[in-house]
Amino acid sequence: MDRELKISGGWRVLYDTSLVEQPGPELFDQTQWPQYQPLKGGRGEVYFVDTGEHAWLIKPYLRGGFIRRFFERSYLFWGYGRTRMFREFRLLRYLSSRGVPVPRPVAALAKRSLLRYEGSIIVERFDAVRPLSDLLREGTLSADRWQAVGAVIAGLHNHQVNHKDLNASNILLGDQAIHIIDFDRCSRQRFGVALYSRNNLKRLERSLSRLVPAGGAFTPEDWQTLLQGYSDQRVQSH
Repeated sequence: MDRELKISGGWRVLYDTSLVEQPGPELFDQTQWPQYQPLKGGRGEVYFVDTGEHAWLIKPYLRGGFIRRFFERSYLFWGYGRTRMFREFRLLRYLSSRGVPVPRPVAALAKRSLLRYEGSIIVERFDAVRPLSDLLREGTLSADRWQAVGAVIAGLHNHQVNHKDLNASNILLGDQAIHIIDFDRCSRQRFGVALYSRNNLKRLERSLSRLVPAGGAFTPEDWQTLLQGYSDQRVQSH
């Protein structure tokens, strides 16, 4: 069950009551944990923390591009329900409840200050996985694995989810499982599914192709195998 907790000072927390009880802002402060591991990537840092019972990842929301020089962490406030961290929490909750292999959301924090807000999200960590981009820099992937990647992507589109940053770093592979991560700015979109599905795939193909000049093991045949796995699992939107 999800619950929204209001804290004085403009703080709001959306959380899974089965994973945490009455969370405060300190839950999102990695320095409050006995041990934490920073991971560089994307626009800033994410942190792995271990509760002893759970392995979690804390992700602060940071801007990219030119505007980051002026507003590194804050965004315009249009209501807590429209904050980036609350929207990502609810989308991950929807997908994970339907068996799509995405991180299970633990809690999201949004702090309002006048007309702007900032915040973080905590999700469960996947163990023994590596980004597709790293694996391709080291060697080839079997046809079965390429088909499985395509099938997982089809699962997103079957649930009418537009992943706006589908790239080789946001697909994680373990010995058996395949996961998709980083759903910031992503959403369920009932209309235009065919168009944004094609755009998602084109973005992924560009990401994979950029690995080739640096020695990445990706071929046109690999892409066709991925598309076959995607097509086999894709269902008509309704």
